[in-house]
Amino acid sequence: WEAGGVGRGSVSSLLLFAPLFPPGGGCDARFRTARVDSMGGKQEEAAKLAKELQEIPEELIKRGAELIAEEFVDGPAHVEIFRGERAWRQEAMANLFEKNIRMHFGTGAIRCLLVPGEGEMEGRQDIGVLFVVERTDTFPTAPSKYWAMLTAGIWAVPFQIGFGVLARMLRFLDWEEGVYKGLAPNHTCTLQRMIVAKRLRRAGLGSACVRAALQEAGGQCVLTTQTQSALAFWGSLGFQVLQKAAYEPGDGEGG
Repeated sequence: WEAGGVGRGSVSSLLLFAPLFPPGGGCDARFRTARVDSMGGKQEEAAKLAKELQEIPEELIKRGAELIAEEFVDGPAHVEIFRGERAWRQEAMANLFEKNIRMHFGTGAIRCLLVPGEGEMEGRQDIGVLFVVERTDTFPTAPSKYWAMLTAGIWAVPFQIGFGVLARMLRFLDWEEGVYKGLAPNHTCTLQRMIVAKRLRRAGLGSACVRAALQEAGGQCVLTTQTQSALAFWGSLGFQVLQKAAYEPGDGEGG
């Protein structure tokens, strides 16, 4: 499997889970306090900033979707699902992610940390950290989920990015959900699509924000990653590998 190619091989995913912990605290000390290491006071400062986590402002939804697409455009699963040229893939992903964020807007699932903007965002607030913590009860009934999808404009997706893309995406999501239910049937939330602004990386900010969000959510959270390099990061947050699973893409699906 080559991350940059149009894949027909398997997509390897590592399913991880975080130990159970109650909402609001009472968990392992490494989730409650900032770790002070060779980076000096940066970890403590990151923990303070994490307390400022909030739901993404509506005016930054499009910006957030574009940043997520930029970060994950070369991910093996997205290369397989979207195929096509890289520029088109990134644009199509941003379109889809924007609708997905709008679908969850108001549920508290889309968490972000705002920071002073730079460059084209100078003079405005920008996204420093962004990720999704979706509880299994975010949409308690199927009709409530379908209504959220309808109002977010999900119905237009196949006409904008192609029916083949939609079919491949739904197939992958069904497979992923099946893996979750089979290996972590009691999980209460999933962690998805985490990004940290490049200028803010390696300062402990992303770790502190995830710890804060998981404390708030409580229960047991699961996630998948397709890169071995991410294991050390997630391991530092208490996540453990449940299984290495291989997704086999279907053949003969259109663009």
